Amino acid sequence: METEDLGCSRAFWLSQNLTIKRYGDMVPKTIIGKIFGSICSLSGVLVIALPVPVIVSNFSRIYHQSQRAEKRRAQKVYLVHLHRTFLLRSTKPQFSMWSAGGGCM
Repeated sequence: METEDLGCSRAFWLSQNLTIKRYGDMVPKTIIGKIFGSICSLSGVLVIALPVPVIVSNFSRIYHQSQRAEKRRAQKVYLVHLHRTFLLRSTKPQFSMWSAGGGCM
């Protein structure tokens, strides 16, 4: 009987030390109380730990979407700049010293 109680007690204290900071003010004395305390502490950790990956994945997805949009915006600005410089270069009048009416006098 004592070895079963010792194993249950070790499992209870292991779960308590892994999940919460306990001060020893109130401790369960019966096996049912220790099992209930273990279930409560583990479920508390799961309630906090389960939503974290969902939040992180959503944040990551939104961040990558924002980065892609910013990259597209920068490429669009660059292409508009290239287009404008190409148009300005192609529409500039080309004056040559040897063109009609522009010869040496």
